[in-house]
Amino acid sequence: MEAIDRNAVQQALNRFLQKDAYFHMETSTGSYRALEEPGQIATCAYIRNGVLHFLEGKITGEGPYQVGLKLKNGWLYSQGLTDWELTKDGKLLLGGYDGEGHLNIALQFSFTPFECGA
Repeated sequence: MEAIDRNAVQQALNRFLQKDAYFHMETSTGSYRALEEPGQIATCAYIRNGVLHFLEGKITGEGPYQVGLKLKNGWLYSQGLTDWELTKDGKLLLGGYDGEGHLNIALQFSFTPFECGA
């Protein structure tokens, strides 16, 4: 992954507009760190292979960035994004990392399901 280029991410988001797409969204306040530091309290949310159809998508901010997606009946919003990648098979991967390299948030889109490990 590399640092977010807001214009490039916006173009990649636009590829998913008004189409059914699989998404992965994960947030954490220390789940990965808790593995390294016993006693660390962690909270997280994890969604894999949800399907959404967004009518509008926009990346905003000066870094860390925010992505807002307008859905038919609501919104999906992610904040704290720092890095991105557009894979060879067309997946858009967005992540937000703290200063120590720990993942705080992930937001990913694909036209095919994401792999689910055991």
